[in-house]
Amino acid sequence: MARYGCDDIKGKNPHILRLRQKIRRYAATDTAVFITGESGTGKELVAHALHAESPRHSHPFVAINCAALPEPLLESELFGYEGGAFTGARKEGKPGLFELADRGTLFLDEIGEMSHAVQLRLLRVLEAKEVMRIGGDRLVRVDVRVLSASHKSLKELVQTDKFRMNLYYRLVGFTIQIPPLRQHTEDIPLLLDKLFRAHGHKPSVLTPAMLQRLRQSAWPGNVRELLSFVGGYLSLLEGTRADPALFEELLAEYEQLEPAAGMHTASDALGSGTMKHRLRQFRQCVLRNVLRECGGDKAQAARSLAISASTLHRILEDGE
Repeated sequence: MARYGCDDIKGKNPHILRLRQKIRRYAATDTAVFITGESGTGKELVAHALHAESPRHSHPFVAINCAALPEPLLESELFGYEGGAFTGARKEGKPGLFELADRGTLFLDEIGEMSHAVQLRLLRVLEAKEVMRIGGDRLVRVDVRVLSASHKSLKELVQTDKFRMNLYYRLVGFTIQIPPLRQHTEDIPLLLDKLFRAHGHKPSVLTPAMLQRLRQSAWPGNVRELLSFVGGYLSLLEGTRADPALFEELLAEYEQLEPAAGMHTASDALGSGTMKHRLRQFRQCVLRNVLRECGGDKAQAARSLAISASTLHRILEDGE
């Protein structure tokens, strides 16, 4: 079953309000949904909400990260296998996730990492609505709604022949783009509310000045990165009052690590996609690194890069 619903997607920013509205509208259908967004924006949370709001909510919700498993293991997890199908297989065999998700929802996270061989088998299941276990000789009917997600552009992967076009059209019935945290930083107090309660603290342990510092940070890891940092601060906090010195010390240490993470992202951007896509991603990485160095001050970052404030804003919007 899904653990989260639309009410767990916190925020009052228009981007978040539209996101919740779109989830409820798409959940009422049985069409495949592709969820896209930067790392840490909450793609699995959106998948849970799509299932929880759908007519399938009382049936299974099953999720798998396609990037976490090697091809043979991913194939056996998705489609199952008969006993003795390969070395190490259970004698009694094992149902795959399609069978386990029957009448419910299957969420395929990081589907852009799936090999062509598994893509082809997945396409056949989606087209025929029946699955054959590895080593099996019979087809099993399945009724599954498929949700998928990737931090990579599937269109770019199709253009570079890394993702099958016919599978792309099967998966992208509807698309949900999750906004990055930098588009709704005013929602940070709402995003932190559950974390405060988990640590037994009140929101007052962050002063208005500290919240402003959080709003100014670039957060390339988005909500996941924000929660990780604030969780560390709350874990070290002694007493029930805000500790600006501790906060600034941790933030300074944290930001020292960020340029390396930014360069890693830039390296990834140079690794795949069209020239236009790679240049756009690299430009984003450079800008975010400078923003971190300037403490989130966009005016200072623009001066440092010798560009106008409107150009800086346009570069940010181009990657969102």
